[in-house]
Amino acid sequence: MRRVRLLCFICVVLAVSATVSVAAPRSITMAIEDDNFYPWTMKDGSGIDSLLVKKAAENLGVHLDIVLFPWKRCLSALKNNSVDAIFPASYKKDRLEMGVYPTTVGGALDISRSLHSSSYSLYVRKNSVLSWDGEAFVNLHGKIGAPGGYSIIELLLEKGATVVEVNSTDQLMKMLAVGRLQGGATATACGDYALKNDYKSAMQIRAVSPPLARKPYFLMFSHGFFKKNKRLAEQLWDEITRIRRSELYEKMYDNFMRDK
Repeated sequence: MRRVRLLCFICVVLAVSATVSVAAPRSITMAIEDDNFYPWTMKDGSGIDSLLVKKAAENLGVHLDIVLFPWKRCLSALKNNSVDAIFPASYKKDRLEMGVYPTTVGGALDISRSLHSSSYSLYVRKNSVLSWDGEAFVNLHGKIGAPGGYSIIELLLEKGATVVEVNSTDQLMKMLAVGRLQGGATATACGDYALKNDYKSAMQIRAVSPPLARKPYFLMFSHGFFKKNKRLAEQLWDEITRIRRSELYEKMYDNFMRDK
């Protein structure tokens, strides 16, 4: 009889422990770039992607600790499992060693669960003969700058450019304005935002059409986190997608763009 009671007591304790474990607050450390990646992530904690990820986490009862690093450090921290996730990250095959993107049941990259899609552009001085025809550079004879760790660097190298990695889009525009670079490549919205806030550089620089590339961007989890919390990672990707397709997202987007 005592044995039966003991077994019943153990079962109750285990059941309560399991309930507490499921209901306990969960915390995830995510890293974003310490420069403005307008309009998606901003140094002040705002940005459309930041608002989207925070809302998805809130809906799932997850607490976020967001840290800011240079983008290259975000990538290395993800690879070393020093952070649980980073965003927004575009797809590169070699980044599969660093972390996990959302995939379909068949294992393909699931673009439908991206955070957003945006373009990269080439910026040149207004009197420059350098251009981009959609496939190749025309009149390329100098160096092209790009923020360190950005995925566009791979394309620049493939197209024969000598690339100078810089710390930020702001620095890129200043170097380009004074003639230290023949061209600069960065996310179009970031480049335009940097020039909007730097009148002196804006008077000397123009964007080249067509864009260099267009890419989807994702919330990317570390291998260590995903291995232990696959279900939660999938829930976050799904909740991000649900919100992004809602009227709430449209309001978040419009409010941010109006305020900035």
